Amino acid sequence: MRSLPPADYLTLPGLSCPAAYICVIRDVDSDRYRLQAAARPRDLIDAVLAERARDFGIELLSILESDDIAASEARLYARHHAQLGSDWLSLDAYQLRALKKSELRVNDHGSQYISQVSRSKLEGDGQRPRPAAEQKPVHGTSANRDSRSPPSLTAGRFDPRATRRRSGAQSAQSAQKESTRKGIRQAIDEALTDIWTNHPWKCLLALTLLALLCFVLLTYFCPGHRISCVQ
Repeated sequence: MRSLPPADYLTLPGLSCPAAYICVIRDVDSDRYRLQAAARPRDLIDAVLAERARDFGIELLSILESDDIAASEARLYARHHAQLGSDWLSLDAYQLRALKKSELRVNDHGSQYISQVSRSKLEGDGQRPRPAAEQKPVHGTSANRDSRSPPSLTAGRFDPRATRRRSGAQSAQSAQKESTRKGIRQAIDEALTDIWTNHPWKCLLALTLLALLCFVLLTYFCPGHRISCVQ
């Protein structure tokens, strides 16, 4: 399989079976991944963008040209348990490391960020798309937000924004647990204060019974008591 720059996806020619392209795509909104074969990458990207509306676009991570797509898919499955299809996959840290080391070769070239807005501009201007690493963030109206470059695969699920979100969630959970513990302690303190204030005779009776119980236990289990009984 030959690795091709994702930035060239618009100009790559169509292939006839058994040859095909294998594309690795990341959905920036959901941080999920897709491994799919296509006769032409441009047609696949059009289909993915048309599936649903996104706040951001997608990231084309890798394009592989295969002379025999069936053989390539069988080899990917045998070596990495990777199957081609239209499903979006949620990858954990281990799977992301395996993806970067696999034959899909996602680190050979810079990834290409694609959105409906940027795609329309490129087609209207007849310009060649630039890799995501070369694109500059664009700030301004909501119509221009899709032009911002997303995190690359090297950041992936561990980009600073995701880390801050996880840290905030953990802090909220810790605060909730601490609040629950304080609530339990406060409820116990209030109950004891209420009994002592409104029913002091109950507290005195409980203390007297406790003292009698301790006296009986000490008297019964005292070694001196046993010796006196034997004598």
